[in-house]
Amino acid sequence: MIPPLLRALLLVFFLPCLSKRFPPQLAQFKHCNNCYAVCAYDIIKYHQPRLNVSLAGLMRASGQTCNGGVPTLIFDKYFPRGSRKTSGSLLVLKRILRKHGPCVVSFGKGHLVTAVRVSGKDSLLIRDPSDGQTKLVALEEFFKRKESLYFNYIAYPLL
Repeated sequence: MIPPLLRALLLVFFLPCLSKRFPPQLAQFKHCNNCYAVCAYDIIKYHQPRLNVSLAGLMRASGQTCNGGVPTLIFDKYFPRGSRKTSGSLLVLKRILRKHGPCVVSFGKGHLVTAVRVSGKDSLLIRDPSDGQTKLVALEEFFKRKESLYFNYIAYPLL
């Protein structure tokens, strides 16, 4: 039996090691449409932080170039159960984030971002590879751009 004080100390020291965190934010290469690889890198490092991968290595391993690509080819190489892609509304995105963690969503025409969290009904936290920033996007911006809250592309690894 472990004494309560020792159990509390073990919990304090080892709990941060068990929590999942994102790697430092990366930006796309200049003059390169590799947002798919940056988003895949974020999610791989989130779920497998000790894995030794690089952005250029992911692009080489998937056979995709600066002309663009899809993160599911990369997910299938690094997650044993593979990946899935779908489309759906904000409710579908919330369910995927709750069940599978961060995912890749289309944000604008031909651009992918990492969706981290939906905050209530009014904002979405994303990691945008175009400028290497984490942003809180108000969902009313979609309505101003006359876009629906329907995401045409949602990709996530199966855990």
